[in-house]
Amino acid sequence: MTYNIDRREANFHKYIEYMENIAIHMSPNAPRTNAKINAQGSELAYIISLCYPESGTLFRFRPQNDYSISALENDELWFSAARTFNDPFDSLCHIDMTKLSTTVFKVLGIPDHIKYIDKIAICREYEKTFKDMGRNKKIVCLTENIYSNLIWAHYADSGKGFAVEYEVEKMTMALMKGDLKSPVPYPVIYSDERYDVTHDALNWFKSVMDKNGTHSVDGLLLVKPVIRKGKSWDYEKEWRIIDVGNYFGDDINYASLSFIKPKAVYIGYNTPRDYELRIIDICKCKKIDLYKITLDNGNKSSLSSVPLNL
Repeated sequence: MTYNIDRREANFHKYIEYMENIAIHMSPNAPRTNAKINAQGSELAYIISLCYPESGTLFRFRPQNDYSISALENDELWFSAARTFNDPFDSLCHIDMTKLSTTVFKVLGIPDHIKYIDKIAICREYEKTFKDMGRNKKIVCLTENIYSNLIWAHYADSGKGFAVEYEVEKMTMALMKGDLKSPVPYPVIYSDERYDVTHDALNWFKSVMDKNGTHSVDGLLLVKPVIRKGKSWDYEKEWRIIDVGNYFGDDINYASLSFIKPKAVYIGYNTPRDYELRIIDICKCKKIDLYKITLDNGNKSSLSSVPLNL
């Protein structure tokens, strides 16, 4: 079957539009309409599947160190918090303080004679909570692009590390928990506008104060800011697994998955021989296909790969 790039691009735009417009309503103070929520979750999973790369695989880049070797040996994928990443805007939301403060003061019944500075202090707490909520989520970063020199340079120790290939559909099935908080892979949306969390913050506040359950929050509230990055990062073609529900532990910095077997491993173009031999031994033992990244021999600044016979 011929793969249609234009069709995939159209599907990706559909995914972007869906994520920007959908709100899966869940009220903390009222019974959940599980059938409806599950139907919306299934629809979202289908739309994401239309964005799968042509190869059907994603790659995890690893630097040259003992932790990377241990993760490969134990079939582990390690999460880390967005606030530890190299982009200061990663998962950082925008919030309109004027709109937020107006609603908070009204609902809480804060009178006009309360000092202005005290009002601001109240709202700053809400602002901090919502602006940073995505930066505290644990994330696994993957990419569609195994042949990006920049990615090898930035995330694999200038080509001294390696990359691990995973089948995205198998990974999704293994991670599916049957609810909206399932830590499945999401493709990143590249935009120079940060996710505006104002509407979500207002709904959350109203839902907490509402004892009748007439207000609701978006079930994807903790996902949407984390799947946005600035356009300058779009070369990464990134996908993210997000531990929204803390399925993998309460540690605020790190957690691991330990049940997803790789399809293949790609050794870097600068990987030291002793480190390379350690990778080869693991792949032999676990029967994982192995490749070596090589530089173009002609006049192109491009990368390719050759299989290694084990």
